[in-house]
Amino acid sequence: MSAGAAVIASLIPIFAAFGQLFWLSRQQLQETHKLNLVPKAEIIHYSLAIFIQLAAQALWLYSDSFIVNARWPQDSGLYAALVMYGRMIFFLAYVLGLWFFPRVAQLGDQGFRLLKQALVITLALLSLPLLASLFGAKVMLALLLGQEFLVAAAWLWPYSLMMSLYALAHILLNHALAMGKVLVGYLSLALALLQVIFLSHFAQFDQVIWGQFVLKGVLLVLLIGFLYLWPKATKAKRSFH
Repeated sequence: MSAGAAVIASLIPIFAAFGQLFWLSRQQLQETHKLNLVPKAEIIHYSLAIFIQLAAQALWLYSDSFIVNARWPQDSGLYAALVMYGRMIFFLAYVLGLWFFPRVAQLGDQGFRLLKQALVITLALLSLPLLASLFGAKVMLALLLGQEFLVAAAWLWPYSLMMSLYALAHILLNHALAMGKVLVGYLSLALALLQVIFLSHFAQFDQVIWGQFVLKGVLLVLLIGFLYLWPKATKAKRSFH
């Protein structure tokens, strides 16, 4: 399977979720606004934002594995060991995001306090597997996968740190979408597509992790700027005038 076809295949489940998101968002909007009929354009706009974020998430999480398998099949086993550990790190934050998302929508502008709590909890959760990957990479790989995967030990900490960056970004993305800031979904998708292009055409195998590290770091920095620094600067400018 080619890298491009593999990436497209990873998006197929997202299309199945779109219809369900459309129906659920309509029900939620009807309950929130106490209307018998919500404009279809509003429902589509909300559903599309979630759909875009889900598509971006699929690319962030799965495109690297498919591309490595297609371009460097001899190293796919080594990379699979890193991916397994990295997925564990991400889904620690993902479960928190599932709990966090609807509560932010209910709190409205007060949801920023909950965002801070979610980030602190996420950092605490991620610190354990991060420290384990830094100081006990061989032990973790031997316990989880077996002695034959110890060759991946040198890459375990960088990959774990890279996935931690995306886990934090995912919390911020959830917050922004819950607050109705749909542009962050498009930002995430654009950077995820840039990752696919880089890994498919330009990267060497030893650049795969560091390239993702840079792009996920850029996503996190831009989200922090969009959600916190830019509104704070705008508020200060208005106060000055």
